[in-house]
Amino acid sequence: MRKAIFGGKEKPAEPVVPASEKIRAEIGEISNSLAELNSWLEDLKNQRDAVLRSAIKTPVEAVQKLIMIDGWISTGGIVRAFLAGILNDLRGRYKNAASWEPMNAARSERLALEQKRPRSKGNV
Repeated sequence: MRKAIFGGKEKPAEPVVPASEKIRAEIGEISNSLAELNSWLEDLKNQRDAVLRSAIKTPVEAVQKLIMIDGWISTGGIVRAFLAGILNDLRGRYKNAASWEPMNAARSERLALEQKRPRSKGNV
């Protein structure tokens, strides 16, 4: 419990969010972004196919649109690879954090119990 500087009321301590929960939230956020990007890229590929079919009537306009769409698809692929790399890294960190957090909590409890126990002042 923390004590307020003015007013004298005690404020509850802010809850400690485990690292694994923070990482899980990041994984969810990046997964959503990646899904949104994949959907957008799929729409672009469909647009690209439609533009190719329209090249028979308007070849110059089709080329201009294809250049733009292909650039977006290429850049989107780079961003997708970047996000996938971050996601893989976070998943590895999550597995690691999820495995050591219970051990760390147990160790902290043991240390707290040892500090509460009076030390023996026996003869040496």
